[in-house]
Amino acid sequence: MPMMDYCPRCRIQARHRPDRPGCPRCGGPLMVIGGGPVATGAQSPPRPAPPSAARRPSNRYVRWIARRPPEAIPPPELPPPPRPPGIPRYRQIPRWGLVDVPDPAPEPPRPRAHANRQVLRNSVIIAMVLLILAAAAEIWVYALLIANRTEPVNRTHAAIAIGINLVVGIASLLAVVAVFATMIAWLREERVDRYRRDDRVDPRGRWQLVVGCVVPVLNLAWPAAFFHELAARYPDNRRTDVQWPMPGDDLEVLSPRCSRILRRWWVGWVAVSVLAYLTVLVRWCADSVQWAANGVWLTAASDLAGAAFLAGTLWVLNRLFTERAVEVPATRWLAVA
Repeated sequence: MPMMDYCPRCRIQARHRPDRPGCPRCGGPLMVIGGGPVATGAQSPPRPAPPSAARRPSNRYVRWIARRPPEAIPPPELPPPPRPPGIPRYRQIPRWGLVDVPDPAPEPPRPRAHANRQVLRNSVIIAMVLLILAAAAEIWVYALLIANRTEPVNRTHAAIAIGINLVVGIASLLAVVAVFATMIAWLREERVDRYRRDDRVDPRGRWQLVVGCVVPVLNLAWPAAFFHELAARYPDNRRTDVQWPMPGDDLEVLSPRCSRILRRWWVGWVAVSVLAYLTVLVRWCADSVQWAANGVWLTAASDLAGAAFLAGTLWVLNRLFTERAVEVPATRWLAVA
């Protein structure tokens, strides 16, 4: 039978090996016995280990722990998401939804007619002021002419009056020319804009407006036709018993009030124009002191009439050629269930 190494402490046995110093389990001394089962009752005295053999430390109380490498460690678990709060409940009616302030709508691009309208109003006001000053200067000169009949007038006084009259007269003339230019520009842009809103094209060309408003004698009738056609494009100036658009004449759709205002404006325009023509004729053909004086007071009367007509024109523009704003109620009512 082969020789066996036997550990009396652990009671294990294995085939004998000369290089085995002790028990591989507990490190205790081994006994070399013959083959066959080992009797557990009789124990032989332990054999002392050779002095040269090194004793292994006991690993009886050592526990081996396996750990994962850092790259294999799973990420920490995230906390669970919060639960939904559920259906909100209120003890009273919430007021955060009752205030509805709409965003301001972007302002649409305004056509050029609106800019020309403001320029026209400013030029009319300036021309009115200058015409009144020119009339005052002409009255001053006429008073000096009357005073000169009885006694000579101071030369310095007369020079100042004539100089002021000349400066203010030229300024008022330039202001009237500016009014004509701005009036034609506004009339053109306004007609184009109004006809475009009705899906139509302005039948009057630019040259017709210029010739009809500038050329003498022709400008007595054509401006009235231009303004009548433009007034018919405003809904506030039309008759309520006529369907629009109307294939006939545009003058037939004007309300009686609008027709009456435009007719009076045209009569004033003709009167001022005739007075201006007469004043120019008298001052050009005056061959005596009396006729020169008559030309002075005619000029003053023409300036005052022109200022009054410009004031009436400004009123007509604001009354007939300005859209009325639609009134929107400021209070907004909401139905609460």
